[in-house]
Amino acid sequence: MLIDILLLSASVVHLHKMLEICQSQGEKLDVKFNPNKSCLFTFGKDYKEQLANMHFGDGDTTWVDTMKYFGINF
Repeated sequence: MLIDILLLSASVVHLHKMLEICQSQGEKLDVKFNPNKSCLFTFGKDYKEQLANMHFGDGDTTWVDTMKYFGINF
């Protein structure tokens, strides 16, 4: 099953909690998340802080500078 989701959070702590919820619900629904097809993205004119990768699915999900979602470049 292919599922596209976009999670938006004002803080890294809340984003991490949302990822944990997705992982937990995914296990209950037999949905697996692929960390190689997932990414973490920050935006804002002053946001330059280096952040640690987060564990999601069967591996770590990395932070990126740009991303494309449904054909739209961010």
